[in-house]
Amino acid sequence: MKSKKKSVAAKAWPKERELGELIIMDLSGKKPTAKDGTQYTLNLIDSQTKLLLMVPIKSKQAQVIADAIDLVAQKGSHQA
Repeated sequence: MKSKKKSVAAKAWPKERELGELIIMDLSGKKPTAKDGTQYTLNLIDSQTKLLLMVPIKSKQAQVIADAIDLVAQKGSHQA
């Protein structure tokens, strides 16, 4: 006797109420080394405004990424 599979409805993303409430992050690289030693790019996208911020970083180590996120959070996207 075959069991019937139940379909599961996909849940929609909740609507964001404020800017910066949902930030999507991705890491791209390894690229040729730049003069300042960076090889990777941390990409941050605000889901509300679709603003893309690309932050060059030297490595993909967790501490380097955390420092880059902290810099953006403290200084704002226009000064990172």
